[in-house]
Amino acid sequence: MNYASRGEHDPKAERNNQHLKALFRVHFHRMPFKAIPKKLTVALMTRVAKISNYYPAKGGLSEYYSPHMIMHQRMVDASKEFVAEINAYVHGYGHDTKNNMAARTIESVYMGPTDDIQEGHRIYDLNTKCKARCAKIKVLLMTDQVIKIIEEDARLEGVTELRTYSKRNGELILDGDLLEGVDSDELWDENYVPVNEIERLNDVTLRNENIPDDKLDELLMDAEADIMETRFDRCW
Repeated sequence: MNYASRGEHDPKAERNNQHLKALFRVHFHRMPFKAIPKKLTVALMTRVAKISNYYPAKGGLSEYYSPHMIMHQRMVDASKEFVAEINAYVHGYGHDTKNNMAARTIESVYMGPTDDIQEGHRIYDLNTKCKARCAKIKVLLMTDQVIKIIEEDARLEGVTELRTYSKRNGELILDGDLLEGVDSDELWDENYVPVNEIERLNDVTLRNENIPDDKLDELLMDAEADIMETRFDRCW
């Protein structure tokens, strides 16, 4: 395993980061919440990364088997994996109950399925503000009360807005194509080959080069022809 140095730019890693960030934004903006607690943020990011492995990777080990199939040796069970959308309002049940007045269901927000073979789900208990597990869930319509509870929990943790990727000091981590000195083509083209500055047909790259006299005359004639053509078009 060859690890990248700190601050080193790696196009493949940059593409993976942008892919996960885009999926995270899509899921987040489908939610009715303005902000979510840190536990739900971690659960959403984990879910996004897990779903990305449900499909065969381009240039991966297999064109037909997904990384999930290769690593876990089992198919994706839609009846277990896609019971509810992440951060949906659900009631969890099937856990240990006693013959008392305690509620038989847990009012919660969905955090995703467990990794077990049998059906199981992770939920965020709205009463205890803790993570819990249950065997079954029932998806319900989102209410204004649940939205206020989640946003208040986020506010108490200091979360007031969506920051997809940021450092511990709060500085936002920009995508590679927004960084100075990084070619955006390198991020999206997997077969990208850097072009030498001498081979580029751009006048900006000719400022510090020695231009022959015959080449200089051609450049001046081309520029003069462009100017005359522009003036001719304006006259008409």
